[in-house]
Amino acid sequence: MEKMEALDSCILEISKGKIIKKKSSIMIPLVLMVIGGVLMLTNNQKLTLISNDSLMNVLFTVGIFILILGLVMLFMRKDKFIYLPTGKEVKKYTLDFDVKELEKILKLYNNHEFDKMHDLMVSNNSGIQMTLMGTEDGAVCYSQLLKYIPYSFTPITEVELHEGKDSQQIFELISKSTK
Repeated sequence: MEKMEALDSCILEISKGKIIKKKSSIMIPLVLMVIGGVLMLTNNQKLTLISNDSLMNVLFTVGIFILILGLVMLFMRKDKFIYLPTGKEVKKYTLDFDVKELEKILKLYNNHEFDKMHDLMVSNNSGIQMTLMGTEDGAVCYSQLLKYIPYSFTPITEVELHEGKDSQQIFELISKSTK
């Protein structure tokens, strides 16, 4: 049995340049760092803008916290995937299914009958999981079935691209599962 690659790790290669990985904006962390620096500088003895010592100490302390928050936000920015044709963010979703229904799920998945999968879904973690990555407008969706083999979910199908009607059916399935 060949080892299949998980959707998360191969989405960039499979999309053939239509999806890119991007970090979130740098502006908010930079603005916080500047505000923190300005608040800290008000404590400088040569600047006599504020004569109250306790207020200067409070501003200095608040400035340090804001500066540290900006630094943490700068280095902890999240990666996000963008679908280039529409410019929309690609989000990840997971749907859980009962392992007893594996044959039915595989048959429906291979036949692209996603509208019939809703009855097989379960609300909590179980043995079968469908991992999905797609835009919220349903323009594109990548999917893969995973099976729980002790200690981790392992791919049991290749990653598939869904567009148009199939993608819309998948997002209807997602919206039904969140209700």
